[in-house]
Amino acid sequence: MKKTLTLLCILCLVVAVASGCSSPAAAPAANTPSPAAGEVITWKIQGFQSAGTTQDNYTRALMKRIMELSNGRLQIEYYSADAIFPNSEMGNALRDGIVDGVNFYGGQLTGIDEAFALFTSTPGLFSQPIDQALWFRYGGGMELWQEMADYYDMNQHILLTLAVDGEDFLWSNKPIREIADMQNIIVRFMPIFGSVLADHGISINALPATEIVPGLERGVIDAGEYSTPSTDLSMGFQDVAKYVIRPGIHQPSGNNAIAIRKDRWEALPDDLKAVVESACAEAILNNYGAQRMDNITAMKAIEEAGIEVCFLSDDAVNTMNQWVQEWLEQKSETNPWMKRVVDSQKEFAKNYASYSDSMNLPWPQWMLE
Repeated sequence: MKKTLTLLCILCLVVAVASGCSSPAAAPAANTPSPAAGEVITWKIQGFQSAGTTQDNYTRALMKRIMELSNGRLQIEYYSADAIFPNSEMGNALRDGIVDGVNFYGGQLTGIDEAFALFTSTPGLFSQPIDQALWFRYGGGMELWQEMADYYDMNQHILLTLAVDGEDFLWSNKPIREIADMQNIIVRFMPIFGSVLADHGISINALPATEIVPGLERGVIDAGEYSTPSTDLSMGFQDVAKYVIRPGIHQPSGNNAIAIRKDRWEALPDDLKAVVESACAEAILNNYGAQRMDNITAMKAIEEAGIEVCFLSDDAVNTMNQWVQEWLEQKSETNPWMKRVVDSQKEFAKNYASYSDSMNLPWPQWMLE
């Protein structure tokens, strides 16, 4: 039953996204000429992950699929992280026209507003990636994200491309099961969770993605997190750490997205807009399914490599969840965008959570024997 429900949710999501995951595209600006029918359009897009990593490969596959579906009318030159500009300059590069689009996640924009991190993940919330994707589509999350980007004049048209599976909590050279195990060491977390832990006396270093594994190896950090088992494996965490800590309360689910310069998006013919939207919808299904299976395989490989899997205690998870709630409430008092996003997620969860829980069944024991 649970498997059937999940598959139905995925199917519904894909159909919905194909019909337009984000707000309807605006008509081309009067001073932006539309390409003639049959004209070849070229976009330059940079991702945020290193070449050869799992999610960078997913993005490359998406770009190839867009070109295939466009019958060659839309050509995309895709570059992995830091090939054209540093990840930290993503927003400026897009705004200034250095590239036509970026593959990114909302947490990269916390320097503009901390609330952007909630479009990547809310710690402790949406334990199934499909739940978060449905909030984006049916709970107003996508419209809110686009509205916020427009408010900050970021010149972005945003499209979801991947529902990210639950992450590993940390990689470390010591077991971490309790909050006390993170005291007196330096750990790598990104906002919001890094800010929550920092408020409770834990030392945080928000290293960029490409520096986490080298940072562990050199002792710049004592423990660090990045993504899912398959992605972490492709980045080499198993070569520099002895323990992997689970579950990823900091990011139970997440997503990747592409942001296209608005003027470039608005100048795109309607049929090519539909091509891009359909390819992104297809990618959510294909990438999520492939990622879940890849993560199962990766966990086996991680254990075979001699890495010990540690699990956070229930007390540690419950305490950190309480810290997150208090942090969000405090921030919402002074940040109206934070309040709007949190309120939107709460409103969605009120109706969705109870119904979802009522349908959950444990796997039958005979199936697991």
